[in-house]
Amino acid sequence: MSGGEEGLRAGAASASIAPPPGMDLMGYLKRWQPSEGVGEPCEATALVLDDGARRVALVGIDYTWTRGDWGRRMRAAVARAAGCAVEAVLLNSSHTHAMPLAPGLRKAGGELAERPEEIAYAESLVERVAAVAGEAAARLAPAAVAAARGRCELNVNRRQRSGGTTIIGWNPEEACDHDVDVLRVDAADRRALATVVAYAAHPVVVGPKVQEASSDFVGPLRERVRAWTGGECLFLQGCAGNVMPLEALFDRTGPERRFGEGIALAALEARERAEAVPTAPRQVPFMSAVPFALWRRQPVSVQEGAPTAPRLAAAELEVRLPLKQPPSREEMAALAAELEARVERLRAEGRPREEWNPSLFHADWARAMVARIDASSAGEEVTTAVQRIAIGGIELIGLPCEPFCELGLELKERSQADFTFALGYTNDVVGYVATAREHPFGGYEPTLAQRHYDQAAPFAPEAAALLVEAALELSRRGRGADQLGAGSRIDSGGGEGAPAAAEGSVAR
Repeated sequence: MSGGEEGLRAGAASASIAPPPGMDLMGYLKRWQPSEGVGEPCEATALVLDDGARRVALVGIDYTWTRGDWGRRMRAAVARAAGCAVEAVLLNSSHTHAMPLAPGLRKAGGELAERPEEIAYAESLVERVAAVAGEAAARLAPAAVAAARGRCELNVNRRQRSGGTTIIGWNPEEACDHDVDVLRVDAADRRALATVVAYAAHPVVVGPKVQEASSDFVGPLRERVRAWTGGECLFLQGCAGNVMPLEALFDRTGPERRFGEGIALAALEARERAEAVPTAPRQVPFMSAVPFALWRRQPVSVQEGAPTAPRLAAAELEVRLPLKQPPSREEMAALAAELEARVERLRAEGRPREEWNPSLFHADWARAMVARIDASSAGEEVTTAVQRIAIGGIELIGLPCEPFCELGLELKERSQADFTFALGYTNDVVGYVATAREHPFGGYEPTLAQRHYDQAAPFAPEAAALLVEAALELSRRGRGADQLGAGSRIDSGGGEGAPAAAEGSVAR
């Protein structure tokens, strides 16, 4: 058995965080006009778990990313509201490309300058998200959990080879994580309390021509799961750095519903296989004129002395990720001048704003990096942390970046936990981390995406391995210290492989 009257309690809640009209939306540099309204619901969702000794909070927000001081303050506020330690708060962004700015990062859409109302809205989310976690904590009730894995092949590896380079498209020859990982949370009477759904895909079904704040496919996914189960639904973004929907960037709304509903179907099937309360087929009395045996699945008793409830644990491991050598000052200044000239030429020709707005963004970045080089503050590495939340033998590994799907697949294969959720976009999103194998192919993620994260250079090829080894080391330490694995029922899980310590990592 995995909880219930033996000790585990759970509570879940959600609330809208939709912005008012008139906000610039992040995600597409071509989209320079402010939002005109709200499409798919934009929410914060929280699941709080308590085993009597420890408490953890899983929080999903429909936002592009969280980072820096703003993200740290949001986690701290959630911790206070939920009544747990900060390291026990997992804050996961869906990575929608249709929500306002995240303070501390360059605006990837709309006007370059941050407007006061945009800052005020983002600041309001610190306490609004925390309030959702507080509401979830107030609803704590006896619960049982289980995990299962489904599959949905609507997502693809987007690093298409073309003309000797790599573009964003579809590469069926490379890896893609099609797993739909589900955590089932039921009340003591077997009613659905919550369903956690993890899937890897950029939420970019709707493209830049739609001027609406939106959760993209995530909203319809949650809607279907809630309607079917009667409980809450929490979406967690997986390792989607190089993964997107095959059919993406529509100029209209509607297709995002089909995509989200497809994932929801796989999640619901997996949920039905995940038995939060173990059952077994048993023959029951039945009277009939015809010889007949009637069977029912009924709860089974826990063997005497067997673990009855999963233990909770949470920890972080600091990791320092090296950057590539940035361009020289001369190269950066030349790039800025080239981009500024392009903007002036296009504007003089009367070209539409969507054609020159991307160049304006990149020119502004290049000028800022020249100043940073002059101040000797371009940086050689980024310090961040991987996170592990354990619910018995179920682990959630949170990576603080946009990781390529291969990182998540490796974590799930090598983890010694009974079941592993591999998540990106967690807590402190520091940028794209591509595999070492993909760096020679170039393309957006390993060569240009650092500009959106206000860094002078992309992460070095070895950053991916450092993250994976740090996560596996954190998992190994946690399982050894807490003797996890008690009481969780698993439909499918990870493989074998002994982790090694991550060079340059220290425990928190």
